[in-house]
Amino acid sequence: MPPGWSDWHALALPEDPEGEGRGGYYGYVTSDNGVATSHGTTEADYSTTVFGDDAVSFIESTPASTPLFLYFTPRAPHKPATPESRYAAGCPDITGAVRSPGYEEADVSDKPAYIASLRLAKDNQVRQIDDYRIRMCRTLLSVDDQVGRIVQALSDTGRLSTTLIIFASDNGFLTLEHRWIAKLVPYEDSIKVPLVIRYDPLTSDQQGTTDDHLVQNLDYARTIAAAARASTAGTQGRNLLKLLNGSQPAWRDAVLLEHLQAPAARPMPSYCGVRTARYMYAQYATGEEELYDVPADPYELQNVASDPTQALVKAQLHAEAMSLCNPRPPDWPAAIR
Repeated sequence: MPPGWSDWHALALPEDPEGEGRGGYYGYVTSDNGVATSHGTTEADYSTTVFGDDAVSFIESTPASTPLFLYFTPRAPHKPATPESRYAAGCPDITGAVRSPGYEEADVSDKPAYIASLRLAKDNQVRQIDDYRIRMCRTLLSVDDQVGRIVQALSDTGRLSTTLIIFASDNGFLTLEHRWIAKLVPYEDSIKVPLVIRYDPLTSDQQGTTDDHLVQNLDYARTIAAAARASTAGTQGRNLLKLLNGSQPAWRDAVLLEHLQAPAARPMPSYCGVRTARYMYAQYATGEEELYDVPADPYELQNVASDPTQALVKAQLHAEAMSLCNPRPPDWPAAIR
């Protein structure tokens, strides 16, 4: 049980070679305030529901006059993406992976070697990916249910009008875009996640306002601290409440992208990069580079890093990436600056 928590319930899954863990829907173990608890295979044991029960209980048992912080992170839609039985036939409109222009990209010769070396998926792999995406959707129906229960519990206890709700995810996931499966890469499908914020003191009169500022998960802690009127001295990130109150604050023009190669996991090298409002640029530890004009090429099909007309833009983005990516990944060659 990590320090700082008054009530802690978390999955305790064995690691797999890729470090993701397996299972976590039925027949799993949780750490409940430091005590191992085994769960079976009944519908009542479905982990999304179990953690939803814990979350609702925590809200309802905390005195109305006591501020609270709830961090709800269900297993879904991670592998093996096992839906609960009532959603076994859910998401009937989802037939598989999205066949975007980047799906099974025909020509990857302009990509770095770890992508250029990938072959087109075999039929059985395509079927597996399609099936996985359907199951991912079905598991998220249960997440929707629990989010609804949590919001209702906040309402029932008189907290909803003063509660900051941040709905997000940890990463995107590629299903054969650029022939790649999973995450880690600097492409849009991996780095972009949903982010929805509700904070009634600032958003109750806004009917679904969309904001195009560049934000990142580094901003969440500072935003939560600001809402709680807690000190943020020494922390990184930006206070997103300033984007909700219409104050038009000075803001970042790029977000950092960085990755450290995991020797046993995947053959992709470490990289440092940036995503701006217009461009995605990445410099790999191999010396390879990628540059995409995202509004003009939203599926990142044409790497223009070697285009001489983009030399100035690339130089500027490279400088910004190296400034933000400091220190470099530990395996970064000294010859690449």
